[in-house]
Amino acid sequence: MAERLYASKAGDIDPVALVNETVAIWLKARWHMYKVTYIEPMPKSAGLIFDQGALAALAQSGDIRLLNLDQQAKPSGMVQLRFYPLDDIQVEFKIGRSESRFAAANVVAQVDRFTILNDPCLHTTEVFILEDNSAYVNCTNPTAYATAMSRVQFFGFRYLLKDIDKDFATPEDVKQNYPNVVFVPSGSD
Repeated sequence: MAERLYASKAGDIDPVALVNETVAIWLKARWHMYKVTYIEPMPKSAGLIFDQGALAALAQSGDIRLLNLDQQAKPSGMVQLRFYPLDDIQVEFKIGRSESRFAAANVVAQVDRFTILNDPCLHTTEVFILEDNSAYVNCTNPTAYATAMSRVQFFGFRYLLKDIDKDFATPEDVKQNYPNVVFVPSGSD
């Protein structure tokens, strides 16, 4: 395997890396090095459905932490997930309360029940959550009627990682030391 930048692609979700492969994860403005020691699928299931409850017309849930997606710290954990709403809501996904995903300078894209129609494999919703990050969602009811539930379904892969205890400022520095590496853009600056 040669070095490659992982980018979510159309089609079924695939593991970002396999056991014994090295990953460079963008975290706190540096590439941190890890070796994958374990991987398992996390299929669509009731335990990965998060309900933010009833929402009045045009209301928001506020930032709700998804505790079941927190990862263990020793050994380091990471999840690679895709998601979609099961109800007539719009979902803003955040890593921590301050970092909205799918954001540009002036707009944050939200995932709604029509996303799966335009993107059946949901590759545009793919996110990574590391052991020192917490996932949050803010659900909005865009309709003129109240919703009884505001559920979001997640699925993907869970990894255990061995921290190699090295980090680098640039991809070139990583490649000089680890020619066979997968770059994972986690989104954490």
